[in-house]
Amino acid sequence: MGFLRPSEIQWDKLSPELSVSNVEIMGRLPLFGEVDVGGDKIAALHLSLAALVSDSRSTFKNISICGDLVSVLSWMESAQAARINASSVQIEIAPLGEFEINLLPIAQIRSSICLVSALALKFGRVIFSPPGGCNFTHRPIRRHLDLIRSFGIEIRQLDSTLEAIAARAPSEIVFDCSTEFGPSVGVTCHAIIAAQVFEGEITLHNIALEPAVCAVAKYVRKATGRSVLLDERRLTVGPKFSTKKDGNVDVRLPTDFTEVMTYVASGMAAGGEIAINGLDDLPKYVIPLLDKLQIHHSNVAGSLYTRFDTVIHPGYLECRPWPGLPSDIGPLVVAGLARHPGATRLVDLVYDKRSSHLEGLARMGYRVAALNRAFTVEGATPSVDSIVLRAGDIRAGAALIVGALARDGRTTLTNYSQVARGYASLIRDLNRLGASLKSEVPL
Repeated sequence: MGFLRPSEIQWDKLSPELSVSNVEIMGRLPLFGEVDVGGDKIAALHLSLAALVSDSRSTFKNISICGDLVSVLSWMESAQAARINASSVQIEIAPLGEFEINLLPIAQIRSSICLVSALALKFGRVIFSPPGGCNFTHRPIRRHLDLIRSFGIEIRQLDSTLEAIAARAPSEIVFDCSTEFGPSVGVTCHAIIAAQVFEGEITLHNIALEPAVCAVAKYVRKATGRSVLLDERRLTVGPKFSTKKDGNVDVRLPTDFTEVMTYVASGMAAGGEIAINGLDDLPKYVIPLLDKLQIHHSNVAGSLYTRFDTVIHPGYLECRPWPGLPSDIGPLVVAGLARHPGATRLVDLVYDKRSSHLEGLARMGYRVAALNRAFTVEGATPSVDSIVLRAGDIRAGAALIVGALARDGRTTLTNYSQVARGYASLIRDLNRLGASLKSEVPL
């Protein structure tokens, strides 16, 4: 299959929920049926960025075309940086070499900063700015800037933007990928992506171990032929001795288990039985969490079968760096527990503040509160009033949908585009399970 011209790729057909502005949810409908999940969104973003500085044509399978991915791929096309072919489950990227090195059009995507070092090393300079993303807490980019400088790249201030200029590169890099929040997925991926261009050996300490990191490391090993060795939280990329020219690199994305847990939380809120298909091996946190919640479950041939006869408050949960319970799942679990008798305290040891979902849940009539890194949720019967809420970020918006599924009243969620940044088909899939979500598309 040949590459499509930019005008032929209809992103709104591959990801129709991108155009949804508001969604109206009527709850108290139990969920029954099956749902398929795709690849990890964070892995998809970082792999797409890695492909842009590769010498290979890249194929990524098990893709979900969410909003952030569309933004990155559309930028590649408009900048004439790569030729793209896409379906709803697969993308192909062929980098075109020289292009206008300006990351400002995708500055709203937090992972865009992970391309700075590689582009500066490959092309000599790049214009960028501090990235956006989900601003549920203060997430400085200091360690990204430290990493850029460690490659011998100078950073200059240009009014409100920054310019990275390659200078004298060192012969090797030794870098600590931790931040004040612990091992950083973004910083680790940033360094591994740059390894495609950097000539010397790279040793990374305190790396993140999330699936996205493992996927990017596997990709770089395939694309460059360099040795990539993992020893606990230390990763070593051997020196560059050859380059694979005009090759093809195929990578299948790992399962997006945050999406999996979104459907689990939806079942917690609404009740019913859900089979979730398309799974890799379950992460270590999944079964212990389901057992603590006393959710009936079985895992057979890549499908997780769940039944929500009763849901029990576990009393205490912690979000930790991988392989612990991910921070992204915390708001979803809180929303799923909100209608059930009992109380739970959840402490987020990844970020110092992640409470953007709580105001909306409180307006629904749930008993939720936050103090620094801790959330508390006490089971309560939600109100039946019709209310309008706004999605502030991806997971907060998804958590508000989960909370709305347990209400008799009508919930209207505005700014749904925030949710669509991270989910390709959440409205469609919940409706297929028996929920009632009506979307509004702007004229």
